[in-house]
Amino acid sequence: MIQCKVIEPADLADVDILAERLAAFEARCNVTARPLDWPFTRADLVGLCRRIDGHLTGSAPARSGGLNGG
Repeated sequence: MIQCKVIEPADLADVDILAERLAAFEARCNVTARPLDWPFTRADLVGLCRRIDGHLTGSAPARSGGLNGG
């Protein structure tokens, strides 16, 4: 997001200008920020890690659906 909204659309002459733009971007984001309802649970993460590990070691467990493999 920072690359697209702060860095790329601008031709920055030096690091000080970049720092100013980053600070301004942070201030804008802090004013307009909303809580994120993240549905990915700790159990989902554990299941994903197990599936990735299984793929890397060649012993991937069968998937039965859902994010957490359950």
